Amino acid sequence: MAKSIFRELQKVVIDKEKIVKRFYKAPFWNDEPKFFCYVSEINFRHYGIKCSDRYASGIDYFSEELAKIKSLGEAIERFFIANINAEKMIVNSYSNLKNNAISPQLFIAFSPRQIESLKLEEFLVREDSKIGWTKAVDLLSKREILLPAQLIYVPYPISEPIIRLPITTGAAFHISLYEAIYKGLCEVLERDAFMIYWLNKIPPYEIDLKTLDNQQIDNLRETFIKYNLKWHVFFLKTDFPIWNIMSLLLDESGIGPAISVGLSSDFSLIKAILHSAAEAQSGRLFVRNISSTKKEKFFSISPDEICTHEQRGLFWADKKRIKLLDFLFKGEKLRNIKQSENYPKSSKKRISLLLNVIRSMDYHCFYKQLSELKIGKVKGYVIKVLVPELCPLYLNERFKYLGCKRIYEVPRKMGFEALDEKRLNKVPHPFL
Repeated sequence: MAKSIFRELQKVVIDKEKIVKRFYKAPFWNDEPKFFCYVSEINFRHYGIKCSDRYASGIDYFSEELAKIKSLGEAIERFFIANINAEKMIVNSYSNLKNNAISPQLFIAFSPRQIESLKLEEFLVREDSKIGWTKAVDLLSKREILLPAQLIYVPYPISEPIIRLPITTGAAFHISLYEAIYKGLCEVLERDAFMIYWLNKIPPYEIDLKTLDNQQIDNLRETFIKYNLKWHVFFLKTDFPIWNIMSLLLDESGIGPAISVGLSSDFSLIKAILHSAAEAQSGRLFVRNISSTKKEKFFSISPDEICTHEQRGLFWADKKRIKLLDFLFKGEKLRNIKQSENYPKSSKKRISLLLNVIRSMDYHCFYKQLSELKIGKVKGYVIKVLVPELCPLYLNERFKYLGCKRIYEVPRKMGFEALDEKRLNKVPHPFL
């Protein structure tokens, strides 16, 4: 099955549409764990798209074909999220579009204190500000609405007042529309959980992997031990009935990057653990590949100046910074978890379950379909999911999103101490 899907993807993405101009198996460091990793170089220039982040990788610990599919799928996702159709975009103000549009104010994630102290005039979007709008769907009401286009596309080269900095959170590709929406929604949830725990320095639950009784996880744990990597897995429990998992790889040797983090949310605990581990390993390889030439430059960077993946990754490559993670190891241990398989098997029902929670909280949930590709006998969908009330991930340390109410409300719900804005964690987070 996986082989045939890959062949059809290859025909469309590489041969016909030329979205990917180079596809190859990633080279390995001899002293790193061995797994399947493929890289796609996205052909942005062929389509006149200005985007410097042109490489998409796919990793799988157990299947070479799945690693290939993941790489091409990531390339498709990144290509269409960068491909702005200016002709279909509406340029107008919210005050003129009120009946059909979602207010930009719903997405403002800075606190009043930040707006005043940082003088964020470029982030002040008013009702009469003229910005680009694109058609999307309200997942709760099922009606078509207009969303600010800058919240969908990455990068967003159009000059207009900024609501949030462009980011791929919530974007996903799959041959099932419902599975794509589910994947996008899970990514929004994983990052919401991570930011809440990181900013409040909440000790998460640590899962004792030895007690899970799962062969794939046992094999992976033994592999990491063989290469002197410490693998920690944490459960970031929130008010959503889903496993928000963080994998942390620690390397105390001083040879490779000291700290690598991966995130994943899923109703399946095992899937979430394996996916988060692959993300952490992917980030580790990314940092290791650039550290040989840029290490000294970025080890000395001021934390407040971090604004790129390279800077963030190399900041956390220094083993001296492991001690900054001490709070993560002060939580309870979870042992002998009973892996319930009672969650809905269809992605449509899983989405419905999560939407019921979102509705009960009086939140919103939207998705934008960016493409519909014919791949053999099936279709492939690229979408992006937005839940404005969930805590967004930030990548620029100058522009932290500290105005999200969930940063302060969810810890209290979970029985933890919630910090006020001035006491929030000032250390740059380690997620790439």
